[in-house]
Amino acid sequence: MLWLILLFLYPANDSLSQTSGSDSTDIIYYGGSRVIFLAQENHVILLDSAWVRYRDMTVRSDSIVYNIKNHTLSAHDSVIFTTASEEVIGTELLYNVDSRRGMMRHARTQVENGYLSASEIWLVKERTINARSADFTTCDRYPPHYTFFGPRVKLLMDDMAITQPVLLRIGRVPILAAPFWLVPVASKRKSGLMPFKVGNSKDQGYYAKGISYYWVINDYADATFYVDIMTRKGIQMRGEGVLIVEPIVRGSIQGSYIRESWDAINPGRPRYNFNVATTGSLFPTTNLDIQTELVSDTAYAPEYAEDRLDWLKQEVYSYAALRQRVSRIGRLTLRGESKTYYMRHYQYYNLPAISFNFIPLNLPGNWVLSPNLGFTNRREKWDSTGIDTLRTQKFTPTFSFNLTSPEYPFGRLDITDQLNISNIQKRPRNNPIIPIRTAHHSMTLSTSQKLFGIFNTSEGFYIKHDLTKTDTTTIEPSYYLYLTSSFSLFRVFGFSHPNIQGVLHTLTPTLQLNYQPQITPDGIFGKPNITKPANALIFIGVNNSWQAKVGALKRKVDLGTVNFLTSFDAVKFHPSPI
Repeated sequence: MLWLILLFLYPANDSLSQTSGSDSTDIIYYGGSRVIFLAQENHVILLDSAWVRYRDMTVRSDSIVYNIKNHTLSAHDSVIFTTASEEVIGTELLYNVDSRRGMMRHARTQVENGYLSASEIWLVKERTINARSADFTTCDRYPPHYTFFGPRVKLLMDDMAITQPVLLRIGRVPILAAPFWLVPVASKRKSGLMPFKVGNSKDQGYYAKGISYYWVINDYADATFYVDIMTRKGIQMRGEGVLIVEPIVRGSIQGSYIRESWDAINPGRPRYNFNVATTGSLFPTTNLDIQTELVSDTAYAPEYAEDRLDWLKQEVYSYAALRQRVSRIGRLTLRGESKTYYMRHYQYYNLPAISFNFIPLNLPGNWVLSPNLGFTNRREKWDSTGIDTLRTQKFTPTFSFNLTSPEYPFGRLDITDQLNISNIQKRPRNNPIIPIRTAHHSMTLSTSQKLFGIFNTSEGFYIKHDLTKTDTTTIEPSYYLYLTSSFSLFRVFGFSHPNIQGVLHTLTPTLQLNYQPQITPDGIFGKPNITKPANALIFIGVNNSWQAKVGALKRKVDLGTVNFLTSFDAVKFHPSPI
């Protein structure tokens, strides 16, 4: 930032050096297309692509003059002052190394989430900078569409920027004024007024958004209050608060409210959105998680949000979960949740949902058993037009387990089994209740190997039974078999670029077969006909990924992936597009 010129330190001796082999912190390095020594004036003049470097700071300019006797530095035309993470651009830099005071003209740099420019910047004392005719904006255009102008700005390093007075200007035309403005610029949290932005849109008119105050309550909590002024909509109030006391509790609250301006087409109406989320420990073995959301209507967030994810938001989700660890047995979870899908005109409630996850049990032969129990009381509602409403209530107990073998020569064997029984009551609008009882059972046997140390293979067998009882009882068994194989090829491409040590290309072909035989109804298991497939799909994929080693530390960076996939239906003899 602009105040980084404070870090321009003076050398301990009275000379400059071009020696690059020394690591001494008392040496200033310099260079240029032409270097002129004026011994009588004690000047060193650097011309054409001139530069001066001290530690991680560098000044680049068309010309630089250093006074060895007085320890003053001046740079002229296209001055760039940089550190490892910051950059300041100006037309002239004057700096006294001994007094650590200086001035830069027509300077511009990035500050926090915006840009600051000033006609002059003066270092008046240690860690304090005064700026004259300074502009701040969040607009990334140059010249910017709008700015906050202050004829006098005091910048307290790592603390606060104070502007007195401040003018909001569209282009160069003043629009609004205030006697002062405080902007936190500290690496640590500081209370203060925050920058805002202005603009114009078809539905909201001229607006000023994000007029805010950031309040640091204490070391664990803070809050931000916002005001959005829109000529066509009205005034929207927003706020958010955060509480973090690790590892005890972590929570946040957000909300917004507006009573829209009245017009002939859209009469004024209140609209709001509130969200509360918290997670924490009630006791050493008890955790509580809560998230709840309340909205006035489904269109509120997409109409006012500036985040693209909020533009697509079409659902509301709330839940509360209490988790209790039971010593030497497992973990009990009590959960209540609700979710509304506006586009599908569907909502559900799980109240309550109970589950118990047992601690894995070690069995003879190094087998491991992981059983689980659960129960859900679920209510659902479909309502597309208000006429064809359908309500459903499900009581579903569930039992499942996972059985894992030790490592055998053919690989590790995993067996997963799940059974749930549902008592369902469907209630169509103005119609009698329809009772339905269902039982769903599924079991999966899978294993995997690494053949010859190259080929990754896996096999699996999946059995499913669905039993439905209404006026009659129907049983639908299904059987699936899958085989998968893949291997990886590697190639390293060398580069001479100093920041890239090489690029690794990984090519992974994959082949998978999914097979489902035809089933003749006959009792619980039916009669599968292995030679007559109901479905037979062959998937062929080629995955490509690139990774590079970057920088002196050779840090691995993922550059990207390109994957190709196609399939072939062996029953219909039909390939799919790639």
